[in-house]
Amino acid sequence: MKSIFSNFKKISSVFLVNNLLLFTTILTILILSMAFFLFLLIVNFKDDLYPRYQAAEIISDDIESIDPRDVIETGGWAAVTDSGFRILRSFNSPDSEGYVFDIREIMTMLYNSDTSRKYLYSGSYSENGEYFVITAVPKEMVSLGTYIKIDENENGLLFLELSEFRKKDETPDTRLQTVFIYSVIFFVVLLIIVLYFDSKIISGKIVKPLQKLDKGMKSIRNGNYCLKTEIEDKSEIGRLATSFEEMAERIRKDVLKLENSEKERIKLITDISHDLKNPLSSIVGYSEYLIGKEVISENDRNRFLRIINSNGKRADNLINELFFVSRLENPFYKLDLYLEDINEFLRELIAERIPEFEEKGFAYEFDIPEKEYRLYFDKKQFSRVINNLFDNSVKHNKSGCTLGLSVVKSAMELEINITDNGRGLPEYLKGNPFGQIDRSIGCEECDSHGIGLLIVKGIVKKHGWEITVDDNHGSGVRYSIKIPNE
Repeated sequence: MKSIFSNFKKISSVFLVNNLLLFTTILTILILSMAFFLFLLIVNFKDDLYPRYQAAEIISDDIESIDPRDVIETGGWAAVTDSGFRILRSFNSPDSEGYVFDIREIMTMLYNSDTSRKYLYSGSYSENGEYFVITAVPKEMVSLGTYIKIDENENGLLFLELSEFRKKDETPDTRLQTVFIYSVIFFVVLLIIVLYFDSKIISGKIVKPLQKLDKGMKSIRNGNYCLKTEIEDKSEIGRLATSFEEMAERIRKDVLKLENSEKERIKLITDISHDLKNPLSSIVGYSEYLIGKEVISENDRNRFLRIINSNGKRADNLINELFFVSRLENPFYKLDLYLEDINEFLRELIAERIPEFEEKGFAYEFDIPEKEYRLYFDKKQFSRVINNLFDNSVKHNKSGCTLGLSVVKSAMELEINITDNGRGLPEYLKGNPFGQIDRSIGCEECDSHGIGLLIVKGIVKKHGWEITVDDNHGSGVRYSIKIPNE
């Protein structure tokens, strides 16, 4: 669970950074595009951005391209003349085409500083000297600049060119500012559109998948652990969904394991209660008989006491085994692990059992390498494993059976095999030799078999090892304990 939430935190940070980079990139592109657009506008349409009132601003070598529209819009006039000042084109001029200006008229218009005049005049020759343009702009419509310029043409004629006059209600940059304002408005509108579609993308990639995840988590909370988010996105959100599905699957398996464990626990208690019933009933019965019988022979009294004692030990053993099984299932129970030579340990253990095997008529074959092989294990509990397995073979086989133990070392693991060539596993153990025994079959051997194997499996598993059983169907059984190489 902790890894899931750390993964979620990491995924959230990555997605936030990616989305921030995407938005920053889009915003940068928009700003650069806007700047480039303004640059092109200024470069290509600068003549249209500034009103042209002075003759020098509208003069051209091509008479047809001379356009004094800005002057006419102020209520003024303009005229295009030849080098002799004969009007070739008249634009709202009081004098018609063909009229010839006297040089004194030209000088008066351009050089007279009388403040009572109605118009402000400007004049300029074309570069090839063929045309002369004169403009007249109403004084109330423009403001005069701070200086004047006197030019001399090739004929020696002087004229006055007002270097700076514009509309009184606008600065030289008013139109440019207007264009800039409209450009900013266009940029803001475009940015809003981009943000809208960006939010749609975020909604599709984050909000909707998270809604599916939320629905799945509510399903888990309600006890349904078969979570399928149906999110096929391969982004961070998709990986997060996959992590949640894996978490749900692990929870489902853990819950199933807990349910099975609880069922086995209840069954174990039932089985132990069944196993305790016989010895306790025997103890109660014989003790009541002894209490109620005033006269009883010494032999009968001793025989009954031995039965009571035997059943008492049997009940005590069952209770101890039940207690040990519960300890093995406790995750806080720890084995006493020490680094020991497993081969030497097995040799010493078998040496103690050989007299018993010989007394009961069992043959034996042992193959334990002389080479030392050291590993960590609990000597007391592992000896219980080996003894339980041999005890089962002795109890459930007749004399003449051969018992065996071998140790095989491979590149991957160490394998300890405990075998016999007897009748094999009883029917009630086949299919689930290390699980709970079905008492409904009414077998007489169930009390002595089953819990011991359950303890064997618990001890082996607690070591981190594995145990398997191979039933040879009437020709013996082999238990294999597999220990991974350290």
